[in-house]
Amino acid sequence: MSTDTTTDIHVQPAGRRSAEGSGSPFPFLALGLAGVAILLSAQIYYFMKLDDITAELTGPGRILSVIFGCSFLIFTFISATRYSIMMAFAYLGWSKSKTFQKLQPKVWPKVSILVPAYNEAPRIERSLQSMLELDYPSLEIVVVDDGSSDDTFKIASQFTGTHGGIHIRVLRKANGGKSSALNLAFRESSGDFVLCVDADSHLDTAAARKLIRPFANPRIGAVAGQVRVRNRQNLITRLQALEYTLMNGMPRFAQSHFNSVLISPGPISMFRRSVLNQVAERWGRRRREADRSPGYVEGPWENDTFAEDADLTLNVLMTHHGIVYEPEAISFTAAPTWTFSLLNQRYRWLRGNVQAINKVWHRWRDTPGSPAGLPIWMGVFLVEQAVWPFVNIFGLIMFAALLASVGTAGPVLYWFAYLLLIDLNAAAFSVRVERESKSLLLFSPLFRMLYNVILDVNTLIALTDEFRGKRMTWS
Repeated sequence: MSTDTTTDIHVQPAGRRSAEGSGSPFPFLALGLAGVAILLSAQIYYFMKLDDITAELTGPGRILSVIFGCSFLIFTFISATRYSIMMAFAYLGWSKSKTFQKLQPKVWPKVSILVPAYNEAPRIERSLQSMLELDYPSLEIVVVDDGSSDDTFKIASQFTGTHGGIHIRVLRKANGGKSSALNLAFRESSGDFVLCVDADSHLDTAAARKLIRPFANPRIGAVAGQVRVRNRQNLITRLQALEYTLMNGMPRFAQSHFNSVLISPGPISMFRRSVLNQVAERWGRRRREADRSPGYVEGPWENDTFAEDADLTLNVLMTHHGIVYEPEAISFTAAPTWTFSLLNQRYRWLRGNVQAINKVWHRWRDTPGSPAGLPIWMGVFLVEQAVWPFVNIFGLIMFAALLASVGTAGPVLYWFAYLLLIDLNAAAFSVRVERESKSLLLFSPLFRMLYNVILDVNTLIALTDEFRGKRMTWS
């Protein structure tokens, strides 16, 4: 086990910048902000004309139409404001990421890759092979089989040894959950920087080199990479590919501008070891003996939420270190292929994220010297995760009610079509900064009108269950 060390990366200019990813998203930023300005101007006009539009109605019908119309217009105002703020800061975050791409270390520090695995026999071989193809001069890989009931350990053990300078160790332990597997791998690793990946993820060959660059800033404690869907085999997986692009392309870039990325994803995240040691020393040893399973291993990853990645991310921010997003470090992950498995996954994610926010909020409140601005970011996190789905559903209901009460679809449908165009522009912005496939833009209308609605309803169910304390398992 490595001792607690702090390693600074001394950097030098990387020379002429590659043309890779050089396309600027500024045209989409300008178009989006102009679109919002037009939308808000039209909104003022419709507020003034709303009485005329409903003039032919009488009694309760007219009152309801005014209520529905005002509610829908307020919804569009909130949506447009959120959209313009997020896109502006996302552009600044994208510009910031370009400064990291001009740097490279004079000496490449050792990186330890931690791979927790549970019943990953069909996928572990290809995942480890992708890690052996990484273009990085100083790597070790520690695989921990967390009590699998299949051939995960047997298949992974075939990689034990040294492969072209990359040393691989494969360990086995009693089942204790993903967090315990990560903690054991962390204990057994020695790199000054720790790269966490899922056992079913395939890494881009340049991922490690891309992730190490932002650590030139000693205040950066973690760097989040880009997660892409690799199994785009049906409509559900293609819609998820667009969702991942939107999630990375705007919110994560905007958060990165402030060094406050709120989820450093499990499939690809790099951490400074000294920061993980701080987290482990402060909070990783508080689990009561009676609560520990046979496979429990203490460390920076805690097992009392269903979102260990969000939990650790917030704890890193608690140490006064920043977290940024590096879009050129890519992990290709397998997404659920059926609606039920997708909803089950998002149900766990949402409840886990709320659990992490609640836990770290109490931790922030009870810890002297906690970062003053962290509650603001946890509030943003909660709004995006829990409040915004409710706002989306409310807007849709008001739109449908307005259609039904007014009795004419023309002007209202034009309004809705304009909102869809703004959504399409946001997707185009995200596709540009993520260097994703332009074909994903074809799914933008369906994403707004169907996919997003299903996920928002699922979110409300998850929130209801979380607040009433319904028991949840990993199954």
